[in-house]
Amino acid sequence: MNTPSDNLPRADAGAFSIVSYNIRHGLDMRGTIELRAAGWIAFWENPRFAGFQEVDQKTSRVGGADTCAVLAQTLGMHATFAKAISFGGGDYGNALLSREEPLAVRRIPLPGAEPRVLLLCEFDDCWVGVTHLAVDSDEARIASVAILRDAVAACAPKPVFLMGDWNATPDSPVLRELRSFLTILSDETTATHHGADFDPAHKHNPAHCIDYIAVDSAHRDLFALRGRRVIEQRTASDHAPQVVEISPASGRPEGAFTLATFNVRCPGDRGDIVWYRRMPRITQIVRDHGFDLFGVQECVDHEAAILDTDLHDFARVGCGRNADRTGEAMYIYYRKNRFELLEEGTFWLSGTPDEPGSRLPGAGCPRNCTWGLFADRVTGRRIRVFNTHLDLASDELRREEMRILLEHGGVVDAQARGEAVFLMGDFNETLDDEDTPDAAFLLRGPALAARAERNAVALASTFLVDTYASSLTPHAGPVRTCHGYKDEPTKRIDFVFASPDVRVLAHATLTDKPEGAFASDHYPVAATVEIPKA
Repeated sequence: MNTPSDNLPRADAGAFSIVSYNIRHGLDMRGTIELRAAGWIAFWENPRFAGFQEVDQKTSRVGGADTCAVLAQTLGMHATFAKAISFGGGDYGNALLSREEPLAVRRIPLPGAEPRVLLLCEFDDCWVGVTHLAVDSDEARIASVAILRDAVAACAPKPVFLMGDWNATPDSPVLRELRSFLTILSDETTATHHGADFDPAHKHNPAHCIDYIAVDSAHRDLFALRGRRVIEQRTASDHAPQVVEISPASGRPEGAFTLATFNVRCPGDRGDIVWYRRMPRITQIVRDHGFDLFGVQECVDHEAAILDTDLHDFARVGCGRNADRTGEAMYIYYRKNRFELLEEGTFWLSGTPDEPGSRLPGAGCPRNCTWGLFADRVTGRRIRVFNTHLDLASDELRREEMRILLEHGGVVDAQARGEAVFLMGDFNETLDDEDTPDAAFLLRGPALAARAERNAVALASTFLVDTYASSLTPHAGPVRTCHGYKDEPTKRIDFVFASPDVRVLAHATLTDKPEGAFASDHYPVAATVEIPKA
């Protein structure tokens, strides 16, 4: 029998992050030396490797401080330094912070009116390099490229990751030469050298992108890119750090990601299933199955606070369903390195969708839908995600709530614009009255259209595809999802729908019981999907 873990292609086995950051010798934008700031910024990315440029070692302008020791203590990592020049009674150059101690270290001089250096460190499975190319001329940078090419070749047969401030834009001759033997992994569309410019309109300006993380092209196919971003940090330095997440290549396509719906259950239970004991189990499930994006239902603020703390690499959008935007919320959590939030909002499933707290006549409580428009940092595609929780009162009420969601949410228009659309949530309704496990396969054509006249799930199926039915591999786990804290779930009411052009690689109902206890009264439903690149 397949288990959920068997059927969901994992992206995070062996995954790790790399950070590159020009720290301007620790001088922040207020003119204050603060050496720990850069370390804390990198710390939250949990990197395996963090490369720093413009590092002062025991110079007068940092008060004689040992910057590498400060960074190593802050990050809990090994520090290796390469001196480029003597300066201010100490040294100035590049540093690599690593979880493992290097097996070997090479320090290779590079040209420039102010001499530069390449730091190369060997590890069990790779070499990692950090450099800062000359600022004075393209000639010096081009001359450095030839040295870098030879240095990378000398590291064979191991793959090489190279990072740093290269003082060259994506369309420059320097990058053109570097691309002859390197593949850029990091974001090239966002400004990394901001100076004192805090205008958000200038964020996506590749003319100010001069910091990079790359892998040698000969080994590019050994790795899959899981995420990348320029970290939103404009106070600790005049540069913003780059981060990439990669994993060993597997059978899962590089552009694939896992999304899920999870009714996390509002507070009210006692004992082993009291809310503050369940929340850490939920975060463990998110981690264990490598969720990239997921929607929660019945989530209140103090539950979300635990999720926010445990899932610091995620961000969320949404608000409560009440008139003052408090109460149970349908938050969408997304992994920041994989998705960039472009737009978001919440509307209510009522005759006045833009009025907070509104509801349809007969509804037991206000019901809303949170949505987000995201840019996929790996594929370049835009995805629009809807997360909702329909009412308990009646089939007719839920069907009307779904109609409002599809129309007010602009599902058809979004697909016409080329956006991939996902709809997830607890629908409080099965596809047919008997909750037949194969109903998603059996209801087609006129039968589905007739059912859609009175059923919310069927109505959604006329615009989108149930990922359970469209998965290219067999569903794993029980079909039904709501279990009420009993081992055998009783009905299938939690769904993930997708646009017809989305390839669903796997689908599962996850029955994990961290610590041997339930995480909620629903099982999460997860789908691993692939969207064609833009």
